[in-house]
Formats: sequence, structure tokens, C-alpha cells
Amino acid sequence: MARWGFVQYLRHLHAWRMELIHLFQMESLFIHKVLRFGFFRMRVLMWICRRQRRPLLFRYCSSHSMAL
Repeated sequence: MARWGFVQYLRHLHAWRMELIHLFQMESLFIHKVLRFGFFRMRVLMWICRRQRRPLLFRYCSSHSMAL
């Protein structure tokens, strides 16, 4: 009887671990997407700054790229 409880416990632990792994994968995917989007946005900002060549805008862009 005690052994059956242990098996149930192991199954529960395995299911919980699989759920945790899935959650971690989703979270890492989300972080990866955010990083890629942030990098892309920074590149676009720098490109706009180079195109416009306005010192005020460039200062704004450089401060924002530092924040990222």
C-alpha cells in the first residue's frame, strides 16, 4: 500500500516537472522574442538617427539604446 502511494507521488512529481520544463521553455522563448524585438527597435532608432542627423534626436536615441 505504501509502495502504491510512492508510485503515485513519483507520477505526480514527473508531471509537475514536465509542466515546469514546458513553462521554462515558453518563458525563454518569450524572453528571446523580447530581446530580438528590442535589438531590432534599437537598430531602427539608430538608422533613423543617422538619416535625420539631428543632434537632439540622436541624443534621445543614444539614451534609449543605453536603456535597452
